[in-house]
Amino acid sequence: MLNTTDHVFRKLCRHYGAALTFTEMASSSMIASGSTQAARYAAISRQEHPVGIQLFVDNMARLEEAIEEINPLQPDVIDINAGCPSDKVCSHGAGAALLANLPELQEIIKAVKRYSHAPVSVKVRVADRHSRIPVRDIARAVEDAGASFLTVHARTRYDRYEEPARWEWIAEAVRAVNIPVIGNGDVFTSDDARRMMRETGCHAVMVARGALGTPWIFAGKEDALLDASAVRSILLQLVRELDACYGPIVALPRASKHVAWFTRFFEGAEQLRVDVFRCRSMPALISTVNRYFDTNPARLDPGSEELKAVEDAFHRRILFWAEMDTEDVVG
Repeated sequence: MLNTTDHVFRKLCRHYGAALTFTEMASSSMIASGSTQAARYAAISRQEHPVGIQLFVDNMARLEEAIEEINPLQPDVIDINAGCPSDKVCSHGAGAALLANLPELQEIIKAVKRYSHAPVSVKVRVADRHSRIPVRDIARAVEDAGASFLTVHARTRYDRYEEPARWEWIAEAVRAVNIPVIGNGDVFTSDDARRMMRETGCHAVMVARGALGTPWIFAGKEDALLDASAVRSILLQLVRELDACYGPIVALPRASKHVAWFTRFFEGAEQLRVDVFRCRSMPALISTVNRYFDTNPARLDPGSEELKAVEDAFHRRILFWAEMDTEDVVG
């Protein structure tokens, strides 16, 4: 996830038990051009393996150059993004647009394998409503091109998060191929993850939105087990590490989003979100967060209409931020 799954957040997810993490999505052409922004998206540290670099290929002619820049980082896997629904990414023939051009996707897989010794994986959405290619054909094309595993996000390019993920499409992909299939979509609790594996037969589960504000999902713990004091400690450590790692210009907008995500289960969080997004410095943000938690906010009642409304707003906001974030990822 752009502007989210940076080194600091990946470290937190690994702390709670994530078996494999991925970098933010980076453009192959921007990496080949030496973009410092793309380099930040793809950066990994020696301490965080296993980790994969997530790549979307927007210029085949410069793919070899991009992989040459990536190889010294020694990623454990290079993941080709064929699932991003952003119009800007798809306008370059990348992301979910590749679902309408499986021969092109196969050429990308083969080229990355040719230029790198790292295993290659692919993340897809399910079909393009115009091409109507079955998920089994997408999965077989990925397998035939030599990918080591496939991640299926069980929505189409045109589906929004308000529409439930179709887990049966993950099961269809599992039945179609012999490589491991990773399931993704609408996993917000550890029970969701177990149910997805049971119902689809997938080999593992990728958690995305479900880890935002609740990275302890990887430990099998539910958010209701953590009180305001525990959330405060985890959140402030994350915020301070973002500042130390990236500096205030990069860290402030990222930290502001994490504050909104981590506190959404508590009373008064909506006003906190407004206050935090008005902050113009990291010290101001930290002071604002501390003042909020000093009030010892109560948790919203599980199953309440208020909490449901909060979660619905959270999902809509994630979609909005995702669209905004892709504006600066394409060269």
